Amino acid sequence: MPELYPYELLYEEKKFLGFLKRGMIIDSGVLSKLIEAKINKSRLSEAERKILDQLERFLSLQCQKYVTPHVLAELSNLLNMAASEDAFGKFMLLMKKEMKEYEEILITKADVLNNDNIEKLGVADTGIIIASKADDKIIL
Repeated sequence: MPELYPYELLYEEKKFLGFLKRGMIIDSGVLSKLIEAKINKSRLSEAERKILDQLERFLSLQCQKYVTPHVLAELSNLLNMAASEDAFGKFMLLMKKEMKEYEEILITKADVLNNDNIEKLGVADTGIIIASKADDKIIL
């Protein structure tokens, strides 16, 4: 069963909506928890269902959502670790469905490897930061 953290819904404040104009980049951890929760929805506690509903509501906001190739690779690895061997296919099918509405931002290997953040954050998170700074996108 996935552990869902309480996502604060700051977007209800009008000030936050302005930050969404350029879209948001979604991290693999958030996407992994979302997919795991959807697959295991019948086993979620009431509190976890409430958090899942809040997260789904947040992700349904009318703004463009983005991922990087690094996020997709990391997401696949996280889902592989979370799924039983026979359930991995279900996780991948749901991932494919969820990702249809997301645009992909390509980050070059050179940009990631030459960025100072790679030593602290790793490849995927460094790519997210580079993509976010390029066009002032928020990160979830």
